Amino acid sequence: MPIQVKSAVIATQQAEARYRTGLGSVAQVAQANETLAQSRVQEAIARVGVWRALLSVASVHGDIRPLLSESDRVQKGM
Repeated sequence: MPIQVKSAVIATQQAEARYRTGLGSVAQVAQANETLAQSRVQEAIARVGVWRALLSVASVHGDIRPLLSESDRVQKGM
């Protein structure tokens, strides 16, 4: 997913550059922005899915501490 978002960011930048130079239309910029937004939403959904899976594993094992440790690690990394 990060690659898809990065690609959408680049496509948006290119569409905006084409528009500024008169080689693209507002519609193309809007479409690139829509694709970027969709990519970010899909990435967020995928991340939630990963956390849900980790919670399920913790629930099955009866120990939520590894999940909380991972959550702390991720938050400190941000």
